[in-house]
Amino acid sequence: MNRQLARRLRQLRLDHGLTQEKLAERAQVSPDAIRRLERGGFSPTLRMLAQLSHALSLPVSDLVAFGDAPREDRLLGLVSLLRGRSEQEIAMALRLVRAALIDRD
Repeated sequence: MNRQLARRLRQLRLDHGLTQEKLAERAQVSPDAIRRLERGGFSPTLRMLAQLSHALSLPVSDLVAFGDAPREDRLLGLVSLLRGRSEQEIAMALRLVRAALIDRD
């Protein structure tokens, strides 16, 4: 589980455009804790998982969802791209995705 969490945390951090230091600051943990987590060096406490999920603006369940991690990571990456965008930009992105998927069928 440590390795899966390590990969997932790193991918989510990168998807949010955060450095290890910035994530540590937001989660109120040490940068060393983030480094060790991303290396799979230790298991976080429930409190730390809650702090990390809060810092990444997602529920703890999303942080530890390992079912189809590569697929989930890609989906989270799409969501991360849309964070902070206007309603108009989100609507345009949705139209583009729909058009791309319809062309494939």
